Amino acid sequence: MPTVTIVTTPPAILRRDAAAAYMGISTSLLEQLVAKGKLPKPRQISATASGWLRVELDAAAHALPVSELAPGPGRRAAPSDQPAA
Repeated sequence: MPTVTIVTTPPAILRRDAAAAYMGISTSLLEQLVAKGKLPKPRQISATASGWLRVELDAAAHALPVSELAPGPGRRAAPSDQPAA
């Protein structure tokens, strides 16, 4: 029996829902961050479709500042970020 090799390649371009999911944010936050210049603008795929280059989203994510907040529900600011009592 011949050996079958399966190669999976992530998509180069992500549509809006996939781009937001890839970044772990909502589509509305994706659009806000694009409008503020914190995420790249989408690329024109065709006359009626656009999407984000995955590598540009990766670069934008790597350029974000390191957070002092723990991820997830119930997160709290670092002691230096909390107002004085």
